[in-house]
Parts: sequence; C-alpha cells; structure tokens
Amino acid sequence: MRRLLWALMASLALAGASVAVPATGAGAQQNADSDDTDAHVTAVVLAYIRYGGADRYETSLAVAEAYAGLHDDKLDHVVLVSGERWTDAVVAAPLAGLHGAPVLMMPPGELRRDAVDFLRDAGVTKAIVVGSASSDSKHGPGRGLSDTALSGLAELEISVERVHGADRFGTAVAVAERLTPGDMPGLGNGNTVVVASGDVFADALVAGPFAALGVHPVLLTTPGELHPEVADYLRVARVRDNVRHVVVMGGTAALAQPVEDAIVDAGMKVTRLAGATRYDTAILAAELVEDRYQGLSGTSCFDNTSYGVARAHLPFDAFSAAPLLARLCTSLLLTDPGAVPVPTAEYLDLKMQRLTQETDADFYLMLMFVFGGDAAVSQDSLDTYLAEATQRIAEGRAGQIDPEPDDGDGEGGESSKSDGGQPDAAASLDCGGSISDGPRRLVPSTNAEDPAWSPDCKKLVYTQDGSLWTVNNDGSGQRRLLRSGAAYLHSAAWSPDGDRIAYVRGYQDGDRWVSHIWTVNANGTRNTQLTRGDTSRDQRPRWSPDGASIGFQRTLGERQFLALMDRDGKNERALTTHGYLEAAPAWSPDGTKLAFINKESLFVSDVDDIDDQAQWQLVTEFVYPRGELAWSPSGDRIAFAYGDHTGSDIHIADIDGANQEQVTDLDGQALAPRWSPDGKLLAFHTITSDGKHRSFVVGARGAPVHRAADCRPERTGSYSTGFPRSRENLPTTGKLRIGVLFVDFADVPATESIDTEIGRNLTPFEAILERSSYGKLDVEFVPHRTWLRSSLQATDESRSGPSPYELFEEAVELAGDDVDFSALDHVIVALPSAKFWLSATTPAAGFQGPLPPMTLLNGDYRPDFGGPNSWAAWGASHLVARGRFALPTLWPGDWRRHQQPDPPAGMRWIRTEWGLRGLNANFLADPTDPRLLGTWTFADGRTVDSYATHVEPQEMLAWTRWKLDWLAPEQVACVTPTDETIELAPIADPGDGIAMGAIPITERQVIVLESRRKIGFDADAPSPVSGGARSNYPRLLEEGVLIYTVDAFLNEGNLPVKLAGDSGNDQVEGFPVLGVGDSIELRGYRITVEADTGDTHRVRIRKLN
Repeated sequence: MRRLLWALMASLALAGASVAVPATGAGAQQNADSDDTDAHVTAVVLAYIRYGGADRYETSLAVAEAYAGLHDDKLDHVVLVSGERWTDAVVAAPLAGLHGAPVLMMPPGELRRDAVDFLRDAGVTKAIVVGSASSDSKHGPGRGLSDTALSGLAELEISVERVHGADRFGTAVAVAERLTPGDMPGLGNGNTVVVASGDVFADALVAGPFAALGVHPVLLTTPGELHPEVADYLRVARVRDNVRHVVVMGGTAALAQPVEDAIVDAGMKVTRLAGATRYDTAILAAELVEDRYQGLSGTSCFDNTSYGVARAHLPFDAFSAAPLLARLCTSLLLTDPGAVPVPTAEYLDLKMQRLTQETDADFYLMLMFVFGGDAAVSQDSLDTYLAEATQRIAEGRAGQIDPEPDDGDGEGGESSKSDGGQPDAAASLDCGGSISDGPRRLVPSTNAEDPAWSPDCKKLVYTQDGSLWTVNNDGSGQRRLLRSGAAYLHSAAWSPDGDRIAYVRGYQDGDRWVSHIWTVNANGTRNTQLTRGDTSRDQRPRWSPDGASIGFQRTLGERQFLALMDRDGKNERALTTHGYLEAAPAWSPDGTKLAFINKESLFVSDVDDIDDQAQWQLVTEFVYPRGELAWSPSGDRIAFAYGDHTGSDIHIADIDGANQEQVTDLDGQALAPRWSPDGKLLAFHTITSDGKHRSFVVGARGAPVHRAADCRPERTGSYSTGFPRSRENLPTTGKLRIGVLFVDFADVPATESIDTEIGRNLTPFEAILERSSYGKLDVEFVPHRTWLRSSLQATDESRSGPSPYELFEEAVELAGDDVDFSALDHVIVALPSAKFWLSATTPAAGFQGPLPPMTLLNGDYRPDFGGPNSWAAWGASHLVARGRFALPTLWPGDWRRHQQPDPPAGMRWIRTEWGLRGLNANFLADPTDPRLLGTWTFADGRTVDSYATHVEPQEMLAWTRWKLDWLAPEQVACVTPTDETIELAPIADPGDGIAMGAIPITERQVIVLESRRKIGFDADAPSPVSGGARSNYPRLLEEGVLIYTVDAFLNEGNLPVKLAGDSGNDQVEGFPVLGVGDSIELRGYRITVEADTGDTHRVRIRKLN
C-alpha cells in the first residue's frame, strides 16, 4: 500500500484536483460573513487511479497486476472466471479474499498470452476456476471457462481446480462450502453471509469488497423464493459455522419478501440493503461497513477516504474489483459513463465535506479507483462532478443537487435485471416477460405493426389499420390513440420522458406518396406536424436519448439521407449530405452514436462524424433496409432484420458484428425490432405472403448464427462469391480451348499482323490463367490467323464502337468453315489493339444459340489513342469475373459512393486494384513517396521518372482461386477456434503450404487472409504503353498479408468483397497489407502478423469476445 501511495503522490497533479473548504465545517457562507481572516482551510485532493484496457480482459489484468503489486508482485493463488459470466465472478470474490488472490477473467475458450505472462511473472502455482465449463444458461449468461482454455496452464506448472455446481445457485453454494464465514462486527452475534439475486448483477457486485474482506460467502437465489440449495446451506451453516446473520442485497422487487421470511425462519438475523436505485443500494452497502472492519495494518477499513467506482449497467469492468478493493479497505460505488448520478454525487459531497471537518491538517487525500476505460466511466464526468462539488461545498451546499430525471430504476431499490451482457435496466421495470421467452402475439389483429415500448415499459404504441393504438405490455387494454383519417400512421416512437410520441403520417398525393413526421401527447392530445414539403418522404423518427432532438430518414427524389431536428421541428438539417440511401437511424443510449443502414449494410458512426464515410464502422451485412434497427439499452448490442424482401428474421449482434444471434424464425418477413427498456424483450412485427401484419414480443436472446461450413458460404443469386459456382459453362481445370476471331474495319483497318497481336495478348493471357491456376488449367488459344473485315462502321458517332451483337454475328459468318466452333469452349472477338481500348462485352445467355459463349474484348474505339495496348490481363479478368467463370465483378454499381473527397494539402489519393477483379481501395500518401516511383522508357531510349497514382497487384485473389478449384483443401486454413496461429505461404507460389486463411463470421460472410510477395504477377514488370514506350511502375508497394471480407449474398455491383478497413467507400488507411507487428480488429477478431520468415507470414487470429 505504501508503494501504491508513493506512486500516486508522484503523479497527483495530473490525477485529480482539490477541494478547499474551512476546516471549521461551518460552511463558506458563514466564513464569508466573518472578518476572521485566519480561519484554517483544509485542502481535500480527490485523486484518480484508473484500471482500464482495450477490452474487459485487459482491464481485469490491470486490476490483477495492481493486486499483485500489493503483494510484492508474488502470488500463490489466482481465481479464474469466464469474462462472459458475472454469476461466477460475484461469488468468486470471497474465495479470492480467503486465498489472497486476484480474480482474473479469461475468454471462455482462450488462454491469452498477456494472462500467461502475468501468471508466470507472479509465480502463481494454483488456479481455482469458479463456474462450470458449460454454456447452458442455467449457469448464468454467456459461456463458461472451457477446459481447452485452461490446458495451457499445465505448461506453467500451475495446478487447476474447478469449483461449480449444477447451476448458478449450486456454484454459489459450492464456493461457500470452501469458506469459513467471518463475522461482521457489531451485527448478528455470529458469522455473516450475503444473499443476492441470481438475476441481478449490481447488488451482488457492490457486496464484493466487504464479502472478500469478511470473508462472507455470496449466495445467489431465485428472486421469488429462497433457492432450496441455499436454504439447505443456511441450515447446515447455522450449526457448523455459527452463521447467524445474512445481508440481503436489494429490495423486494429484486428479492421478494418470501426470501427474507425463509431466512428469518431459519433462525437468522437479516439486514436488507434496499436503496431507491442501484446507486443507492451501493451507498447503503458502503454505509453498512463503514469503519466496521480492520485492515491488515490494524487501521480502520471502509473509512471514507477512498472509493471504487464502476459503471452501473454493465458488470464486466468490475469483475475483478472486489479483492483489490478489499485489500485497499475500499467500498464500490456505481456511476454512469457520461455523468455521476445524483445519489452517488450527494454521497461523495458529504464525505468530502466530512473529511474537512474532522481534521486539522492542511491537506487530505481522497482516492478514487476507477474501473474501466473512458467509455465506461468518462474522465469528463468525473472532472465535471469535482468542479461542481467544489462549488457546492465552498458555498455550504454539499449534497444539495437538483434531481435528475428518473433513470428508470424506480422504487424498491432493486438493481437492474442483468443477463449476459444484456441491458441491466431496473428490476422495478417489468416489461412482461423474460429474456428467454419465445415469440407471443401482442394483439390479435392481423393488421398490426411497428410496436414500440413506453419508457416505463408498461405500454406499447403500435399501428393498427392505419391508426395509432396503445396496449398494455401483456396485450390488454387496447386503446385507439389517433384515427388515421385519410392517411396511414406508422413508425411511432415514444419520447424518453414518456410525454410525447413521434410518428409518421403518410398519404397518397396523386401519383406520389408523401409522408411527414408528427408528434402527439401520450394521451392523444396536441397533435403537431413537425416536417413539411410537397415532395419529401420523412420516415422512421427516433428520439435522441436526452429527448432534445429527433433523427429521421428523408427521401427527396433519388436521394435518401439521415436528418435531424429539434423536438419541436426547428433547426432541421441533413446529417448525411451525399444521399447514398442511408436509412433507419437508431441512437446509442449515450446519444453519441447512430446506427443506420446503407443499402444492405449496417453501420455505426459518431453523430458528429456521420457525414464522413471514412468514419463509418461496419457492423454486419445482408441487413434488410426496410427492417429498421434498435440499439440495446446497455449500448453493446444492435437488433436488425437479417434478410431481404423474400424473407427476414430478427437478429442481434455486438457493435463490432460479433456474436450474432438469430432471435426469430417465423414465416415471411420479421421487421422493425424495438428493444424493451429492461433489455429483456424485443417487440417487432411480421408480414406474411398473404399480406397479414402481426405484432409480436420475444425474448432478446437467440441462437448463435450458423457459420459457413468449412468456410464455404452457400451461393445466393446467379453470380455470387459463395459455393458452388453458378452457370459453370467454362471448365476451370483441365483443357480450355478458346477460339479468337480478329476483326477490323474499313474505316479503322488493322495496322499490325495477327502474329503481333498474338504475341502481345494471347501469350500473356494464357500465362496468367495457367500460372494463376497453378497449372490446373491448360489453356489453348485457337486463333483465326486472318483479319476479318467487318462491314460495320467503327467510327459511328452515336457510340464508341460497333454494336457487339451485330459484330458477333458477322464475325462468325466471316469465319465460316475455317473455324470448328463445336470444338471450342469459348470464343473471343478482338479488335485492333492500336486503336481500340479495354472494354469487354458478354452477350446475354442464349444469344449465341448452339455456338459456344462469346466475349468481345478491346471493343472501345479511341481515335486519339496512341496505342497499342495489351488486353491480356483485362481479358483474363473478364473471363474470370464477368460470367464465363461465374464470379461477380467487384467494381461498384454506384460510383457516387466511391468518389474520394479532395485530399489534404500535400497528400494524394492512391488507388489500388487487386487480383484482376476490380477490388479497389484508395489511401492517402505523400505524392513523392519513394514506394510510388516508376520509370517511363521511350522508343528513343529516353527515360523519365514519375510517381504512380494507381498500383495494381495482379496476382489473383486467394478466394477466386479457391472458388475456381485451384486450391486444394489442405491449402486452406478454416479458422474456427478462438485463438489460432497460421503460416501463410505466398499466394503467387504457395507450394504445399497454406495459401489462404478463412474465418467464418456468419453463414454467408467470411474473412480471408492471404500473403502477398513481390513475385509472380505482383512483381514489378515493364508494361507496353502508347507510342512504343514502356512503363515500369511498382505493383506491390509492400509485402505483407492482405485481408478482406467476402459476402456470398451481395451480388454483382454491390461489392461482395471488401478490403479490411473499407467501410464501403473504397477508403483505407495506408497501403492495405499488414506487415510484421501490424494488427487489425475486424468483425470481432484481432488479426496480427507476428513474423515474416521470408517464406511465410505467421498470423495470429484471436476472437475478442
């Protein structure tokens, strides 16, 4: 402790601030009226020590390291719990206290390397695992700590013992059986245990510090009655361990009166801690133990000179807090991410004031141990509180704070219901079901849609027959709120204060549909129109969490964008100005972010940065744009409609797209999910093929989404990145015979021989296909060795070249019997490469009749073109990507979404195009970056250096090769464990090594990894350009690992493949390969390039949640 305080004092000026008040305690006002200028003033310095990491596991490790620091960095024991299951963590606290051990959380299926380093350095020899390895929900939310994750401890010579029961209640009892309960001085004439709800994390969490110090076992029970195993334990412990006193955490909504009665009947004294909110219950716990214990040095514990703080609505930050706070003799208080709540602020005010009244010292230190990063407990919220507290105390108003709006915790104290990362709204909120409920009809109507919850959870508003109705959460008490009249009223949303309801009023105006946003009082009065406009369609209003603004979706002509206005309709403005079909806004609970849909993709963005596509964070894809979104009250999950117009289901996922679950499986389309304020339920509606609209409520828990078997997502649509290939009209292995008809025109005659065209185009064309297939494809070009003179005009001013369809017919006729078309797999018609450019046309299926499929290459007439050009790479790309090998192109269908903004001064956009399929990405670079330097060599021998604005690595993508059967199964590493390391051989020449890594995300989506080296078609090589010149520009700026996502749903034109880091606007940060030491977080995984052996890239893939 001394070392910790010295370290703190060294950085005090940066860690906190001071509150200076008269030590007499009479208050500043009294001193202001006094002439006594010699009044003694005591300075109270409030200093912060924060334990926060990049994720919950790093935070837990930071706490464990601090605990070890109080034991000279040496530990014998550690208590391990799953980072997903709070029910194990809260009962582990007193076990850790007994053994002088930290509680360290671990991912369910992974032994993290940073944890291994800690355990080794601390000299740990014994690990006690609390909780079952099972993922059955009876043990609590989330997955248990698996035996696989623990297997690596044997290498550290750490013995492992697991303590658990048949369910969460049995686990609590099993831990209690390992303990000898201690007494709580002054209470109970015997020893003490703690009883808390097995459904509510916050109550048990705040009991952790004194339970770990006591030692007082923490027992979990069902809310309505004392669990039989707990009752049996208490009966035995009364005799065996002299247990005479039980601290019951929470009011009667958390633990009903029969629970307390059963404990009293067992001969125990009960102290119930039941605050008005979870914050108050934490304060009551702090007050209960104030100065009641002695620390290791014999000093008084819980003496109000230090406090721990953690956020109230998520447990993960404070999983490991209890043993450390017990060692520091410090209670745990609860706060919110953006502001210190009134109860906590009032309590701290009075404690700081008390410190100034009880000492004659000039300086007094109050420590605040903060658990979680800035997103969990923002430093701004603490600084704001301190500034306001300073003013209040100086003015003699300590603890006098204007009430804030009710946070929903309601009467009775009960901390909120918590289940598996789902929101922990107040237990006093009863939305009428449990998180595991199946779907139930809300109302009997078959024309009911858009149900939305009231903030107090008692009612829902919905649309029925075009009118707005309200209904109790149990389906009773239906009441019409507003008649539809000649309009259709829908998409209602309740204001956060519950006073107003925003909705959409739509009507037919001639041949167009017009809709505007209105608001109405919750009792149906004061109906007010907010938006106007004869041509606009305003939809999907969503209140900001503070109730001050309304976000909505606006459509004007072909433009669709997100907009914002004040709650009274004033200050209307666009949030997104490019109009790329953004839809369905949904606010994060803290009001700083918006989730929205862009085409079929779900994104999240800070509200302030939402007009910058580069700031959009992709959550997931294959999201139905008409399905709407809902953000969970806890802020860590999003609900959406997964599918399309043919059918959709309600899914939920983490904000990074990980841990996707399917909640519904009903006929038709499931749409418009709305999360209940207690986080346990989702309201939604369905539309079935018979046109019926039915409203439902379902528990907000689903089944994990099936992931693509063997990393091969099923094909969707005629062209798809999925398996198997569609329209397989060309062989991809074995012999491929391609006829070539060279055609010129009277007005644009050929200037070069057929042999020259063959050498420039067909020879490299053949090499690209054969080398890319690793020799599995044997290409034979069969050229017609005479120019065929077409009767068509090449210089038709109405177009850039002759009609492809007329040209195909005439070319076949001109070739006549010289070509045996029946012996060919494909036919290419090629125009003179000195005057025509790299376009390509493939006629519709069936156009050729009995002839083999045909392609026109080099068909774009360029009269000013300096030529000649080589169309070999373009031809190979077109053959692979435009239907003949049945793969989709990757060029965007809407280039507006991919136009880059003006670069910053001194920078330039550099475009990269990968794998001959149009996989594009742009990044900013210095225009004179030496990596971009290239050389032009002219026919007369002159050379000129210049810098590239476009680089084109031409080695085909690993995914292309896999789908075309050019990679053997053993060359693909399908990564499904939560932590795996693979060695990637270069895709240009993998030999017998692993050519591709793949991580299945959903049944349709996969992450792909491949190693790119400056060899093969990625090597720098001179290319012929106009006027006989040759250019030699770099193709691959850096060697490394290329990472991209594949979506089997997205069809041609909708970017089914995206480079990692591209939110959909073709922008990435830097050249898009990872070098040694680089890492990226993508779709719930952290991917790190750990080494480059020269032959392979070693890549570690770790699941984050």
